[in-house]
Amino acid sequence: MSNRNEEKIKAEIERTGQQYRVLTASQSELYSELKKWFEGRIKNLNTVLEHKDADLNFGEGLEIKAGTNKAKGFHVGIMIARHLLGEFPEFQFVRGSDLHCEDEGGDNGDH
Repeated sequence: MSNRNEEKIKAEIERTGQQYRVLTASQSELYSELKKWFEGRIKNLNTVLEHKDADLNFGEGLEIKAGTNKAKGFHVGIMIARHLLGEFPEFQFVRGSDLHCEDEGGDNGDH
């Protein structure tokens, strides 16, 4: 997304006070699956951070021993990744009839 588009979105959020996007019923299943996938990945990252005393074994002879500088650097990388990933965005779900156009046939979520 270009900076110009990001600026337009931020301006619209400030104008409306709306801090979430709107999804139709047909998009909600995809959202739910993506959220579940995201939360699983975050859980995996958190598990690694919670067990800093464990060696990291990536298979094929690649292993990082706990407490080493490599392990510390790896954990810092995970912390940075967690920070950059942030929280999964929240959405408001609406019926197609609540939008200016119907959910069926042609609604691509750009409204």
